[in-house]
Amino acid sequence: MQDSVREQVIQALVRRVEAIQTANGYGIDATVQRAVLDIDPASFPAAVIWDGAEDASPDDFQVSRQTMRVRVELIDDLAGSNPSVIGNQLLRDGRRAVEVYGDELTDLAESVRYTSGDIVYPDAGKTYIVASLTYVIVYSTAKGDPTSRPFI
Repeated sequence: MQDSVREQVIQALVRRVEAIQTANGYGIDATVQRAVLDIDPASFPAAVIWDGAEDASPDDFQVSRQTMRVRVELIDDLAGSNPSVIGNQLLRDGRRAVEVYGDELTDLAESVRYTSGDIVYPDAGKTYIVASLTYVIVYSTAKGDPTSRPFI
């Protein structure tokens, strides 16, 4: 069975985040997972992609436009480093990876808009930090068929 356009969009986003590797000029080698709540610290640095709620609005009788919120979390061990520095490096790497153009996600989505970022500092006794980036992704489907893109 064919994946929905939503699933295709998320898979394309995963591929962007998988590019966060030191060989590509990033600060970490991220292992990417989807919607995983508890990550083994041995797998840090890691990235988790959370696809969230979407709103839909029909443009006309042929097209449905979806607006989906997605959160990308980058997680790394502090290893005695300054949490602010590491958190800002993670935000930088996340934005660099997600906010590129000219690939599959660009073809699937009408827009990928960064809406917020946050550094979640560790609680006492914790040795890892999380950078959370939120995006709004807009894409269209043929009305009544979430697996097809409209012909416009």
